[in-house]
Amino acid sequence: MLLKSARDSQGKPVFNWVIADDKGAVHLPDRQAFERLATVADVSGVAAVRELKFVIVDLDSESPVLFFMNSEETPLHYDFARDVLKRYQMFDYDQGSTKFIAESYFRG
Repeated sequence: MLLKSARDSQGKPVFNWVIADDKGAVHLPDRQAFERLATVADVSGVAAVRELKFVIVDLDSESPVLFFMNSEETPLHYDFARDVLKRYQMFDYDQGSTKFIAESYFRG
């Protein structure tokens, strides 16, 4: 079973996002869960290394959440945030991508 929601010590929901088991997870209880979501790296000089991509959302909040991505099914971080986590839906694809990149990689 993979975690799909979490509560703080008082039982208050920290987040409650439904994420399909085949799309990603917020908890990897064992190696099998890692293997289910990982993919083989396609990097020159690295042969058959398994990698698992992730996205951290709400980093500036009191409750940031780390999502492990199904790196085979959704290899791009922005596509995962947009299509799986349903973020940046109010923007067209390019505008949302620009916003995601600014928030994720160039925070100041």
